[in-house]
Amino acid sequence: CFSWLRRMDVIEQNVFARVPLVKQPIVIKEPFSAKEIMTILTKEDAATYVGCRNRAIVLFLLDTGVRASECIGMELADLDWDRQRALVRHGKGDKQRWVGFSQPTGDMVREYIDRFRKEEPGALFLTSKQKPMQSGTTLNWIMRRVAVRAGVAHVNPHRFRHTFATWAIESGAREIDVQMLLGHADLTMTHRYARTYTSEQAVRAHAQLSPANMGLTVGLLIHWSWVRIPPGLPNRTMFLFDNSSASSRGELVSGCHRARQLLDRRRVSSTQCRTQPKPQRFPRPPASSIGAR
Repeated sequence: CFSWLRRMDVIEQNVFARVPLVKQPIVIKEPFSAKEIMTILTKEDAATYVGCRNRAIVLFLLDTGVRASECIGMELADLDWDRQRALVRHGKGDKQRWVGFSQPTGDMVREYIDRFRKEEPGALFLTSKQKPMQSGTTLNWIMRRVAVRAGVAHVNPHRFRHTFATWAIESGAREIDVQMLLGHADLTMTHRYARTYTSEQAVRAHAQLSPANMGLTVGLLIHWSWVRIPPGLPNRTMFLFDNSSASSRGELVSGCHRARQLLDRRRVSSTQCRTQPKPQRFPRPPASSIGAR
């Protein structure tokens, strides 16, 4: 506000020019799981107008990644059935773009049109009274009712968009392709969706990266009692061990053997550092002799 007033010469100085911006916490939003999507679809009765329409909306949101306003603004004439594309005429910033949809999504939307909506021109998705949706609030209310019937929390149009981006990146899509499909001006917002996938990747790779799986232990729980190991290990990780099986005993011996090897290496390296002679230092010549040269 103050920046705009300064540009318009309404004020002489922006009093907030040196005030640092408040950093908003970045929260990782979880996408839908495949099980949740199947639950949502199966709980909608395709034999009814509302159920068939809701299934078409869910698949369309999930498959195209469009915003809520773009979904309710989609018209029947914007669908290209031959090339399986849809034209977003009024995107954010009044920008147009093409989005794709798969054959199952096209079949579901076609079933909704043939059985209930018919080929009348106008908005693609209509209310239960066969009227166009006025705003994204109407679509949010529809998704809330879908969530109640399916028993799935946080069902909203934006989460379908987030799921589309996350699944696309996980399937190997380039970030530039996801950016164009989502209608982002730059990669900043796309990176937020990619953050969910990279975080999930890191968690999956934890089994190979975890120091706990390398036998670096300080305490081992044998028969639910702690047995101390000499200090000096780099990680003070505690293992829950059951000594009743042969495999556990083998892992115990292997872990202790590696721990002893690590301790021996540290002792040898520290001994070598103490036994090596210190480098001889020569006294610095006086400043008078330096100037004479």
